[in-house]
Amino acid sequence: MEAIQKHHRHSILAGFVLGAAVALAPLPGWAVNYVVTSTFSADGRPHFPAVNAKGKRLYVSDVPAGTVTMFDTSGAKLAVTATGAQAHTVVYDESNNRVYVTNRGANTLSVLAGNTNAKIADIPVGTAPHGLDLDLLMKRAYVSNTYSNDVTVVDLAAGQAVNTFQVGVEPWGVAFDPNNRWLYVSNTGEGTISRIDPVNGRTLAKITVGGRPWNVKVSGTTGRVYATDELGGVLTVIEGNNVIASVPVGTAPHGVVLDIKRALAFVAVTGSSQVTIVDLKTNLVAQTVPVGLQPTSVALDRLTGKVYAANQGGGTISVLTPTK
Repeated sequence: MEAIQKHHRHSILAGFVLGAAVALAPLPGWAVNYVVTSTFSADGRPHFPAVNAKGKRLYVSDVPAGTVTMFDTSGAKLAVTATGAQAHTVVYDESNNRVYVTNRGANTLSVLAGNTNAKIADIPVGTAPHGLDLDLLMKRAYVSNTYSNDVTVVDLAAGQAVNTFQVGVEPWGVAFDPNNRWLYVSNTGEGTISRIDPVNGRTLAKITVGGRPWNVKVSGTTGRVYATDELGGVLTVIEGNNVIASVPVGTAPHGVVLDIKRALAFVAVTGSSQVTIVDLKTNLVAQTVPVGLQPTSVALDRLTGKVYAANQGGGTISVLTPTK
């Protein structure tokens, strides 16, 4: 467990020192402006948030505490659940009102009830699970396991792992493309992104991006892939098998979320204590918004357009709201 904690701290600190790219100035005349409209205490070290838009709930992991806290979206704390050692990535599934969280120190995927935050199940996965994404059509979860260099496929209906396949070195992020039905994995330890057929685990392509690709997301509109590079301080943009842009976003970027409706990416820039907003149409920085200390990840409320940033260093949640 201690080895995992040291590795995680070292990775972020390395980005502070070496990922010194400076964010570009905002685009002139940008049509959407985000401001921090509130900040509330997370009562710990918040790491990864997920939004239940219809239920007006926010679920936030705390790595050192091994918990997930449920808030209402105004900031009131409603429940705290111990999920497992080093609770990390949190994903909310609106289709069945469930919350899923990877527990890096426990090697499990926990399932929580969306309305109460109560734990329903713990599903064994690989070693040091980190990234998580869902295939809602097939009711599958994909978990990247950093220390076993593989991805676990979980049947959510059965509540058990049904397959495991090898990927690259230290896979941190994972993203499912529902249109092409591909899986993307960021192999942080080797500076690549794998495109995988999740049915059989076959690697279809391995794209060299360099640096330390961390979190990864896929646009359902364009099929482009976006990965944060904590070492280079950029958001890497991939189309097909090629890197088409490296957008400077600040020091040690970590989490990223896409707002397809507004064609924006929101990047939690840990070393710069800001959220950098990138225009997906131009691959240019549209705005930088100062938030709390060391934001590690962000979540989007698809109904309101608000973005929630988990400021791990400051123990707070910042709420970014579009003003027009």
